[in-house]
Amino acid sequence: MSREVLEKIVELERRHIEWRSNCLNMIAAENIASPSVRNRLPTDFGCRYVNTVGPALATNWATYEEGKVYEGLDHIVEVEKICQKLLQQLFRAKYADYRPLSGSAAILGNWAALTDVGDVIMTTDIESGGHGEGWDDAAILMGRKIEHWPFDSKEFTIDVEAAKEKIKRIKPKLLVFGASRILFPAPIRELKSFADDVGAYCTYDGSHVLGLIAGKRFQDPLREGVITLFGSIHKTFPGPQGGVVLSNADEDVLKRLDIAMVPSLFDNYHQNRVAALAVAGAEMIEYGEKYADQIIRNAKALGQALNDEGFTVVASHKGFTETHQILLDVRPTGRGGIESAKALASCNIIANRGFLAGDRKERKSGAVRFGVSELTRIGMKESTMADVARLIRKCLLDNVSPAAVKQEVIQLRQQYNRLEFSFDQGLPPY
Repeated sequence: MSREVLEKIVELERRHIEWRSNCLNMIAAENIASPSVRNRLPTDFGCRYVNTVGPALATNWATYEEGKVYEGLDHIVEVEKICQKLLQQLFRAKYADYRPLSGSAAILGNWAALTDVGDVIMTTDIESGGHGEGWDDAAILMGRKIEHWPFDSKEFTIDVEAAKEKIKRIKPKLLVFGASRILFPAPIRELKSFADDVGAYCTYDGSHVLGLIAGKRFQDPLREGVITLFGSIHKTFPGPQGGVVLSNADEDVLKRLDIAMVPSLFDNYHQNRVAALAVAGAEMIEYGEKYADQIIRNAKALGQALNDEGFTVVASHKGFTETHQILLDVRPTGRGGIESAKALASCNIIANRGFLAGDRKERKSGAVRFGVSELTRIGMKESTMADVARLIRKCLLDNVSPAAVKQEVIQLRQQYNRLEFSFDQGLPPY
């Protein structure tokens, strides 16, 4: 029976790869890491324990050595130095903390370092593209208070004038820019002086757009006034799952960030993942600008193609998007977001539901969110987005049988089975 467990897991892994190799993988929160990145994960580094007490990264590597608990890490420490240097170079940051095990850990560390019990944190509401109640609840459990940005749902961005008034009125300690369903840059420059007036820090959730920032094709939050840029490293940034915190703040703030991260949130931070992140960072230095540029071109082309197919695409009057995401309002189709995402999955088109203004009152989701990072990674260009939109139309508007649409999806995917923007150019991606 024990041996059968291994055999079953191996078979399920094989079936997963076979299936997803024949899908249009359009989850905006996912990407495909290259073989060079993935092959770092099963190494012996993942069996070793790094336990060092902060502050370390905010000061120097001598401090790191003083805080180190275990020996036998000589080569692993060299990998950490390489990873940190690459991230500092990519994001032009003097502080690059690669230790968070997720984007969520990164934001919790920011909240702990930059706010105190009773402070107000401004975040994005779920109907406005935010991550949802989970993150807000975590802040409340830490003794913080949550307020949400005023949001212009038509423009799909923060309402700047209303935000100025709210900042003056509630005097928050931390303003969190960025979002989960993110189509356009945040108005950091427009609101930074108002934050300064009330003594608030600005930070930026770059979870979804970190690769676009690294590729210099999106706004540059660290240059626009935020004290920290944090996020996930596995979305538009095609690394292993995990998180990162970047900053150019003064030493006092950096030490507070260190202490908030280690050992408060975790102690060991999985060195096989750090090695994989280092390789992903090197790939982004080599290919990141071209990759980010093609992602945005593809997303805009998909938005236009979906619009031409008769769909209601959010922010069509603004060119649909400046990121990797397209948000489709499916309410005119008579379906909700969950139902639409399930229908698409039955056709081998993998996406997820999204929320729009008024959805909470109706207790449903009204949108589907598409991301093009992975499609771009396997070589699709703007012209292919018309084919993708046509298949989405057949599923959601024409009600063609899932089996028939699935077969067309498989035929399309068979034309794109080589990795691009990677050290493994031309190799199978999965």
